[in-house]
Amino acid sequence: MPSEQVFQLATAHKTVNGAVTEALATDPKARILDIAYKVFPEKPETSSRSKKLRIHDDFTKEELDAVEKCGQFPYRPSDLFLKIYSNVLDTLEHGPLKNMCSPSLMGSSGVIPMSIISLVPDIMRYYKELIISAKHEVFLATNYWEPSWGSHFIHDGLIELSNRCRDLPANERPVVKLIFDRGSLKQVAKNHQRVDPSDWAGLGLPAKEELGGIHLEVMNYHRPIMGTFHAKYMVIDRRVACLSSNNIQDRVNLELNVHLEGAIVEAFYDMALLSWAEVMDPPLPSLLNPALSQERAGAGDCFDEAQRMKEQLIRNSADALPGHPDTSNTDRADANTTGQPSPSPSPSPSPQPQGDGAAAVDGEETTHNPVKREHEKKAEKKQAKERPKPMTDFTLIRAEGFEPFVVHERHDPVPIAMVNRAPHGTPGHADVDVPQNVAWETGIRLAQKSVFIQTPDFNAPEVVEAVLDACRRGIVCTLYVCLGYNDQGEMLPMQGGTNSKVFAKMCDVLSKEGESSGQDLRQNLRASWYTAKDRDRPVDASKKERNCHVKFCCIDEQVTILGNGNQDAQSWYHSQEANVMVDSPALAREWLRALNHNQNSATLGPVGRDGVWRDADGNEVASSGGMGGPLNVAKGMLNAVARVQGKGGF
Repeated sequence: MPSEQVFQLATAHKTVNGAVTEALATDPKARILDIAYKVFPEKPETSSRSKKLRIHDDFTKEELDAVEKCGQFPYRPSDLFLKIYSNVLDTLEHGPLKNMCSPSLMGSSGVIPMSIISLVPDIMRYYKELIISAKHEVFLATNYWEPSWGSHFIHDGLIELSNRCRDLPANERPVVKLIFDRGSLKQVAKNHQRVDPSDWAGLGLPAKEELGGIHLEVMNYHRPIMGTFHAKYMVIDRRVACLSSNNIQDRVNLELNVHLEGAIVEAFYDMALLSWAEVMDPPLPSLLNPALSQERAGAGDCFDEAQRMKEQLIRNSADALPGHPDTSNTDRADANTTGQPSPSPSPSPSPQPQGDGAAAVDGEETTHNPVKREHEKKAEKKQAKERPKPMTDFTLIRAEGFEPFVVHERHDPVPIAMVNRAPHGTPGHADVDVPQNVAWETGIRLAQKSVFIQTPDFNAPEVVEAVLDACRRGIVCTLYVCLGYNDQGEMLPMQGGTNSKVFAKMCDVLSKEGESSGQDLRQNLRASWYTAKDRDRPVDASKKERNCHVKFCCIDEQVTILGNGNQDAQSWYHSQEANVMVDSPALAREWLRALNHNQNSATLGPVGRDGVWRDADGNEVASSGGMGGPLNVAKGMLNAVARVQGKGGF
């Protein structure tokens, strides 16, 4: 049961300035964290104190009644949802902003008219359309941004939005904020580093002179050493929120994006402000004029719009394909200054580090010196010849029966809660008692019928043990995990181990315990390697052909937790993550049906009783990383350094 202090924090919507967003509205030009300190005296940076994970499953009706009052729900949520939410609220004892969201906005409601289960380009096409439609503001957050086929949709969307609004008075032009994470030595002293407009073009963004109709500001955010900004979401006009599994880069990953509307968008907005942390120049328009945020479409309208968008995206599906991209892209910064969308944009090389500053790590250093510029062009052309083709194999979206755009059945607002985690830079596994982790573990431990998890990596000790315990209780636990995903990174110290190693160990534990007890516990673990819609077997992630990056957890086909967090050590103990917990059996069933429809994991991906996948002839498919080893650990360390530097890595 929430303490009196937490109860007061969670019900502060009944008071004035009970959230950071409301308080900032009184002084929109202030530094956001300074406002947060005033609303919540304990600083967000110190609220990530290491505490042991606390989970309990003994609840009285009176306790659940109190929990219900701690959210602005449209009706009484299920007992399962309330029990999970109760444990989530308990984490606020460590700090009111442990959830990277004001407590009074955590428990809310909303509708989800559409989901996308596809590769990055389909999701980025959707983002582009939403950006173009913006009237007042766009807040876009991603972990990894690189010049790519995926990022060109954002590039062109910003230019189209700018062109549409160029004739508006300066104070009426849309404001756009972009935040991402590219490690910089400067972030040891200051986590948030603004990216200078002179470096935008090198990042694959439009040059400043191309964006005369909007106000763009770009932020690079990382909390050293381990506190990665892993969040991926977008908020449009304080009316629409998109929560996605994908970064903005070229990868062959299957991804999941959900579109949300309703009161829950306020929680996304509050989270976005806290993530930005610094002064906004200029502020978001809806802070200056809160009435703008009331321009919301009704629930019925958003479902009709989702159907229209689906038909448009299918009709224009050729836009998602790069054709024959010219990866040299040497003249982008100089040539396209006309304010026109690029007719045939192409992936460009990942920016190479030039020094220890944010701009140096995040983008190519540009110059107006013609001699130096000519030298740079020659070097870039040489790199382009040596560079392998971009990882943009889009054949998956053409697979027979593949349906990327899912319009959900029309529904009234359902209970939704934010279950995030704040970044924690200190190495180790101590910072575990956070809303995201508590939601996952409580749900698994309270499951009565089923647990379904799809994730790139599965190795955090707490979630592994929770699933094993559920299997011991007779709960059917389905795991779809990517074979070989990030193996070199997962073999590093304190990172949990490879997926192959974890699967083998789980199968071994359940088999041995089952033999001792006379029960077949192993049958309760339905472990599968991700198998793409157009494949008859799993493919090792190192081949960069068919990977899955979806982050999804469903308990008893009732409560669904989805968003940014992986089931690995990095997401459990360090990275900033954004997730929603949705209480709706109808939506749960629709997501499960759509996920299974768009992959062959259930039928062609199950591993054997020993955790190893074999085909009909007994041939094994194993990951390149396998069970680890000193040589692979050394390779992982080198790739970890490369990834922080922006050179690629895992």
